[in-house]
Amino acid sequence: MSQSALGHHVDPSVIQSILAPLPPRADRRWAAVAHLGGIVGVVPSLLVWLIFMEQDRFPSAEAKAALNFQITAMCGFLILNVLSILAAVAFGSGGAFAVVAAILWATETAFCCAGFRQARRGYPYDYPWSLHLVK
Repeated sequence: MSQSALGHHVDPSVIQSILAPLPPRADRRWAAVAHLGGIVGVVPSLLVWLIFMEQDRFPSAEAKAALNFQITAMCGFLILNVLSILAAVAFGSGGAFAVVAAILWATETAFCCAGFRQARRGYPYDYPWSLHLVK
C-alpha cells in the first residue's frame, strides 16, 4: 500500500481503477441495466451476464456482481418465507417475518439503485454483502 499526501494508506488497485479510462457508453448502459433490473428479480442480471459473459468487459463484471447479489437476496427471501410459514403454523402468526422481508426488499432496492448510479457513471459497484456463487 502506498501512502497519500494526507498520511492515509491507499490500495494501489483503487488508484488504478480511478485512473483507468471509463468504459464506452453502451457498456455503461448495459451494466446499469443489470443493476437496476435486479429490482424485479434475477432474470435481467442473468440475461445481461449471459449476453456479455464471453467478453471480458464492464457489463459482464457488473452483471455478475448484480447476479450474485440477487441470488443472495433471493436466498434471504426464501429463508424468511420458510420461517414465516413455520411461525404461522407454530404460533398462528408470521407477521414479524413479513416486516423483515419488507426491510430486506427496501435494502435490496436501495443497493440496486446505488449500483445503477455507479455503473451509469462508468465505475464498478461492490455490493456490501453478497455470496459470490457465480464466478
